[in-house]
Amino acid sequence: MFELSAHAIRGDQDEKRWRRIGRIVGQGFVSLNGPGRPPTSHQDGLRLSVAYEGHPAVTTARTVETAPELLPPNASSFTGYWQGGSVLGNTVHAQHRAWLWPTPPAGPIALTLQWNAMGIAPVTVELDITSLN
Repeated sequence: MFELSAHAIRGDQDEKRWRRIGRIVGQGFVSLNGPGRPPTSHQDGLRLSVAYEGHPAVTTARTVETAPELLPPNASSFTGYWQGGSVLGNTVHAQHRAWLWPTPPAGPIALTLQWNAMGIAPVTVELDITSLN
């Protein structure tokens, strides 16, 4: 499980832009649907991907064709969801989690974060998860 915190400060944003930022930070991951939440485009939503040796990259970005219930039984799954959040005056805070299944084998993994709607181009870090297994 990966936990992410997103925080934004209004600064000099006008009301329309600030409301949009609040929705983007609160929505976080790409979703096909959800109570009170319209679908987010795959290009705009928060996206995490994990890759490791001998395994194709798996991402939180879903399409109808890659919804978890349509994947083969032994396929890897990386599911991102909103954990909680708040808007307090000129700040917005949101907590997001992403579950990766199955757990990758010991060794390095490449974790990539991308969030086009917030202006964050793909950023990749390598993590050695040997001590986690």
